[in-house]
Amino acid sequence: MEKAEEKKIFKAFTYTKQKRIKRLPIITYSDRNNERKDTITFNQKYDAFLILLFHPSLVSESSDWSSHIEKEWEWPEILIDEIKKAIFSNSGKKVSGPN
Repeated sequence: MEKAEEKKIFKAFTYTKQKRIKRLPIITYSDRNNERKDTITFNQKYDAFLILLFHPSLVSESSDWSSHIEKEWEWPEILIDEIKKAIFSNSGKKVSGPN
């Protein structure tokens, strides 16, 4: 290092600096009971994120299918020539149908 150039000295100095870990700010949120809570420690913040981001889904009532009537769909007959025309007439870069 005695004969090192100026740039190399500063580069070496950056390797010797202590890395600082920034603290996360205090997080304030409302829990499921609408109670205001402040989180300070990492574990409190971890629990808050788990509670708020991965809460259980809402439960809904099951549907009553007893009165359901199955509908018969009437589909028009499609010819092989129509399928070929649809496949080969369109460009690979364009979406079929009206724009």
